[in-house]
Amino acid sequence: MTNKELGLKKVLALVERFKEHQIIYKKAEYNETQTRRDFIDPFFKALGWDIDNELGFAESYREVIHEDKIKISGGTKAPDYSFRLSGQEKLFFLEAKKPNINIKEHIDPSYQIKRYGWNAKMTISVLTDFEELSIYDCTKEPNSNDSPAKARLHYTTYDMYEKEWDFLWSVLSKEADNLIVNEMTGSPKQLAAKLCITERSVYNYIAFMKKEMKAPIVYNYQRISYVYNGDWNFKFNIKKR
Repeated sequence: MTNKELGLKKVLALVERFKEHQIIYKKAEYNETQTRRDFIDPFFKALGWDIDNELGFAESYREVIHEDKIKISGGTKAPDYSFRLSGQEKLFFLEAKKPNINIKEHIDPSYQIKRYGWNAKMTISVLTDFEELSIYDCTKEPNSNDSPAKARLHYTTYDMYEKEWDFLWSVLSKEADNLIVNEMTGSPKQLAAKLCITERSVYNYIAFMKKEMKAPIVYNYQRISYVYNGDWNFKFNIKKR
């Protein structure tokens, strides 16, 4: 079983558990910490991230830093997690909300995550409570009065995770960006095999990265790999309240 297939299997178990006990999880008493431990952490573990530093890396090389710091308007904020490839620049922050908050419609959470992403110079940000997941464009400065739909690139719900797993794996998993950064994608057909997605999905993924995320991705025929043509990093935030 591939990492992608194993990841989907784990996520489907989370989906089934959430569906079975949804009434309990959507009560106000079910808090953010429980949401993170029960669903958000396992979800991103399924996407290949070493959430708990099980590999035992030193602080400077661990993939996930807890309680990271970011400066906003002279103050310091502490996103719950900071994700990065081992020893390299930060890729994204992870935060979560509890499921009784409607992240699709509420203004404050969407503004806060876009503000975090904008100030950290991230490319995109993700707001999630596991039940819902929104991806935002953070290349434009947000306004506190903006609609939650403004700059939202993608929205999905937990019952669609299986159908959208190719997209979620190609955009949010550790493997996709790592292959491009290290110029190891191979041909489109080879990249499809490495990510366990169809070749059409590869072209859709590259198109999404180039159009929505303004990523300067080109195919280098000498290196036989997709590469970042210039100084660019895949950065996104995932917001928890």
